[in-house]
Amino acid sequence: MLRFANQPKTTRTRRLTRDGRDSEGEPIRVEIYDPVTGKTVDTDVEVTLTLRLGAGRGNLSGGTATAVRGVATFQDLSIDQPGLFTLEASSAGDKDSAVSQGFMVADTVETCTGPGCSFTETKGEHTYTTTPQQGRQGAEWASSANLPGVKVSCDFDPFFYPDDRQPNAIWYSYDDDTAKEIEIVIHKSLVDQTPDNAPSDYRVAYSSPVQFTDRTGSPAREDPWPDGPSAYFGTTWFTGLLPDCDPQNPVAPCVLEWADAGGNRVAKVLTPPGDPFIR
Repeated sequence: MLRFANQPKTTRTRRLTRDGRDSEGEPIRVEIYDPVTGKTVDTDVEVTLTLRLGAGRGNLSGGTATAVRGVATFQDLSIDQPGLFTLEASSAGDKDSAVSQGFMVADTVETCTGPGCSFTETKGEHTYTTTPQQGRQGAEWASSANLPGVKVSCDFDPFFYPDDRQPNAIWYSYDDDTAKEIEIVIHKSLVDQTPDNAPSDYRVAYSSPVQFTDRTGSPAREDPWPDGPSAYFGTTWFTGLLPDCDPQNPVAPCVLEWADAGGNRVAKVLTPPGDPFIR
């Protein structure tokens, strides 16, 4: 039988997948073992890794290795697209396969250096900067724009907010229980092509596994899309346009402001602890 000797961790797109974050640590290893004794079998069979969760969303490289004394080591393992994945190990000489724990591949993977740390995701001419209110040294950050295979949209009743007004959907994860302020900069080149483009005409679409109050004042509804975050992550997510923040008592998630900055449209959004999508 097969088993993973170690587990893949979050890493950057096209970087080596290891058992430590951001390509740190050891290569992923798969053991061929005797289920009766639990001990590794001395064999040199070929073991293959394929994408299980996330198959079709990305391409896996370096997924074949020959075992040495029953251990196959995958030195050059990488995935060319961001997303949530699991690995499946198989061998022609073994009818049973093994599946790894889930892990993220992200365009941006960084570590907070302490109070005042911030993280920026850039897509084309547009930027998305997140600043934790209480940055903690060593806290881990990962983010990606437009994860393949997942739809984040508020183009549904009662909002019907067109996707083309917001150029990207940004997913992020931050492993600290702190609120965050996100600055979204939509470049003037897109603004100039958009009707009704005053700052007050823009909205922020938000999707989260934690229910929140949407712009109508009601609890956000479950994500309605068959290829939305709920289907992608396998748990219920909620989606809606964010309300404006109360100036005296802002309750996240909410929009602090939309402003004009040299023709760009700049939003400042307050988000609670958690790992949401923002569009």
